[in-house]
Amino acid sequence: MKILSRALIFAMLLWGVSASAEYCKYDDAGILRSCTYNAVEGLKGTRFVVSYTRQGWALTVAIYVEEFVMLEGDARVKIRGHEEQTIEYVSTTRDIAPDDLVMEAAVFKVSEELLLQLADASGKVKFYVPALEAEELEIRVQSVQFKELADYVAETKAAVGL
Repeated sequence: MKILSRALIFAMLLWGVSASAEYCKYDDAGILRSCTYNAVEGLKGTRFVVSYTRQGWALTVAIYVEEFVMLEGDARVKIRGHEEQTIEYVSTTRDIAPDDLVMEAAVFKVSEELLLQLADASGKVKFYVPALEAEELEIRVQSVQFKELADYVAETKAAVGL
């Protein structure tokens, strides 16, 4: 009876991890599908999405503007109390949002260290994203938008077995 009850408790704990996951999504068979963190703030509802890929951590900066601004190239990030850092550009996706704004989503490769710095930041975080027409967009974000990033990183690492 002890073995059966322990096995049942163990099975409930395993099931509970996927059922209580806040950032990672699983399919009906319990197979991990994705882990993402969303933050909305900044220039005209800029959206920041952090995800984990086979190549490492990715930060997507999606902006909504009236005309294309062509976000392409490495960006810079300035967090209070830390030196300015450059984040590597990967690609950009463009689309038209339902409200007729142009959505440009630039994807950058970031380090886990940077993500944890964002989680511990206070005040504003500044992103300098290269834009073809405007040369550079400065996007200021309240650091509170990233306060749960450490939890996201921990859950993602546990889910993918890092």
